[in-house]
Amino acid sequence: MHASVEVNRIGFLKIVHAVEQDRSYDLTFVDSLCDPLHIFSYGGVLAHALTNATYRRMMISQELRKLNVGVDRVRDPIDFCAEFHARNVAESA
Repeated sequence: MHASVEVNRIGFLKIVHAVEQDRSYDLTFVDSLCDPLHIFSYGGVLAHALTNATYRRMMISQELRKLNVGVDRVRDPIDFCAEFHARNVAESA
């Protein structure tokens, strides 16, 4: 399971980087898996993913703390972009 999480994280970061680089936040696409079909913007999907994931992570962290379970520091989603950029710079050097 951890391997699939890492693959998804890397894929998500690639999309974030491409959208950021191209400034294509308003670019739309059709999600053909929805019935009926839905049109989304990349910016809207990224905002949705980050805010929902952050909210859920915070709720889970809060519940774990109530149970006295150690929780790693909570990270700001903007760190994902910075880490991806730093990794790309390091790899291209």
